[in-house]
Amino acid sequence: MSKIDDSEIPIPGYCHELLSTSHIGMMSTFRRADDFVSTTPVGYVWDGVQIRVSTLRSRMKCKDLMTNPRLTFCVLSRLEVTEYVEIRGYATIETDPDRIFWRRQFKEGYRIMHDIEDADPPSDLDPPEAERVIVTLHPTQIACPTLYQGRLAR
Repeated sequence: MSKIDDSEIPIPGYCHELLSTSHIGMMSTFRRADDFVSTTPVGYVWDGVQIRVSTLRSRMKCKDLMTNPRLTFCVLSRLEVTEYVEIRGYATIETDPDRIFWRRQFKEGYRIMHDIEDADPPSDLDPPEAERVIVTLHPTQIACPTLYQGRLAR
């Protein structure tokens, strides 16, 4: 494993709208067992500065990030499939003991995806005694292109 370049950079303004109008991203981590890349869809919260993700401590992506914090995160535009943002960097993990962040992520996802203003997650969504954590992305490289210079856009 190479040394992590921890020179965090801000997410450029031209990526903000795409991150604000989507709710699902693809998070790629390195599997502990064999160092292959593992990619999973995740809901996220974009607050205009940071991208954060709620997950269970028991999930493989969390365990992978605890072993190797490097990741790639990609969000495809909901409106135009030739537009996306790809963020490479590393993650930090903190606990969410009261599940406050988890509820925020759930509500924001429902607001964006279903146009429902106030939805609470089902109380039995997580297994009993499951521990929620917050994964914060720290970008070191960012790409936000439009494929084919937009020639295939609607």
